[in-house]
Amino acid sequence: MSRVSPNLTHRVRPLRVDDAADVSDLLDWAWFPQRSEAGWRWLCRTPRSRAARAAPIGYCIEDGDGRVAGIFGLFTQDYASRDGPVIGATGHTLIVHPRIKGASRPLIDAVLDQPEMFGVTVLNANATAAPLYQRHGMKPWPDASSDLSLVWVTDPVALLAERALRARKARLDQDHRPTMERFLPSRLFEMGLICPNPRIVQLGAGDLDARLDGFWTELAAEGRLTARRDAAAWRWRFEDPDRTRDPILLAWIDGGAVAGLVHAQISKVTALDAPTLEILDLVALKAHADAAMPDLVAVLLRNASRLGAAKVRLAVAAPEVEQRLSGLGGLLRRRGHPHNHVLFRPGGERLASDWRLTPFDGEHGICLRSPPRPTSRRAAA
Repeated sequence: MSRVSPNLTHRVRPLRVDDAADVSDLLDWAWFPQRSEAGWRWLCRTPRSRAARAAPIGYCIEDGDGRVAGIFGLFTQDYASRDGPVIGATGHTLIVHPRIKGASRPLIDAVLDQPEMFGVTVLNANATAAPLYQRHGMKPWPDASSDLSLVWVTDPVALLAERALRARKARLDQDHRPTMERFLPSRLFEMGLICPNPRIVQLGAGDLDARLDGFWTELAAEGRLTARRDAAAWRWRFEDPDRTRDPILLAWIDGGAVAGLVHAQISKVTALDAPTLEILDLVALKAHADAAMPDLVAVLLRNASRLGAAKVRLAVAAPEVEQRLSGLGGLLRRRGHPHNHVLFRPGGERLASDWRLTPFDGEHGICLRSPPRPTSRRAAA
C-alpha cells in the first residue's frame, strides 16, 4: 500500500531490502551510522510473531529519478501484557533529503498508522525532530522524565578533551565532517569483565540458552507490559552483522536461575566523541529488582573506564529505575527537549500504566554507532 505525499508527486511505500544502496547513500549524506545490506536483512529476521512480521521495516519516498530520498524505519517487537500478547513498534532513522522537502509528514504518518500495535515510540528524538513528532500526536513519555537520562562520568579528562575538540571544530568549520577517529583505544574491544559479585555472570553468544527462556516466562507472567526477552530474542541481538564487538549481557542469578539482566553496548556518536557505555536494557523480576538492578549496573561502572568508556549512560530511565539506582551516584541530565515520545493506539494507553520502559523498547540497540575497529584488528578478525 502506498500513500501520496502532500505535493502529490511522491508516494510513500514500504521500505525493501533492495533499497539498501539508496538508503546507504542517504545515511551517509545525513552523517548517520551506516548499515550494510546484510544489516538490513538482519533487521528483517527479528524473532517475532507472524502478526509482528506483517509490518514493513519502514517506509520511504522516492524522488523524481526513482531514488530513495526519504526514509523512516519501523522496528516491531512482541510484548507480554496483562491482556496477553500484544505488539509494539518504534520509529527510527527519519531522514528526508532537501530535494523532496516536506516529505517528513507522510513518512511519520505512515509509521504511526499501525492499527495492529498497542503503540509506536520514538525514544531517541533529537531537537529538530521532537517538535515534528508532537505535531503528529505523539506525546512525551513518561510525562515527568521524557527529557531525562542517567549518566555516570568515568573518564572526566576524556570528556574535557572531547569538548575542546568540538569547540575547535565549531570555530573552524561546522559543516566539514571529521574523518580522523579520536578516542579509539584498543581496550574498547576487550570482552572480559571484572565481576566480583558471585551472583552476576557474563553471558556470551554461547550462553543464550533455556535459562533466558525461563526468565522470560517468569517476567511475562508478572503481567506488566514487557518486550520479549527470550533466548531467541537475545541471540538475534548478538547476530548483528554490523557490530564491531559483541554486546555486554550480564545476568543476576538466584538459585541457579536468571532473575535480572543488564545489556550494554559501547558507542561512539561521531569520530570526535569519546566512547560511551550505553545501557540498552535493565530488567529484573519484581521480587529481586531492588537488589539486582543496582548490582548489575555497579559491575558496568566498575569496568567502564578499563573498557575505554568515558561515561555510562541510561538514556531511558523510568522513575522506579531511577529510584533503585539512586545509591550509585549517577547524574540526572536534562536535555532541552523530550527525547522519548509515544503514540498509543486506541486501547493501548491503559496498558502503559505498568510499562517496563527501557531503551530495549526503542531504537537504541539497532541505531547506535559502534566504534570502528582499528585496521590491525580488522585484519586479524
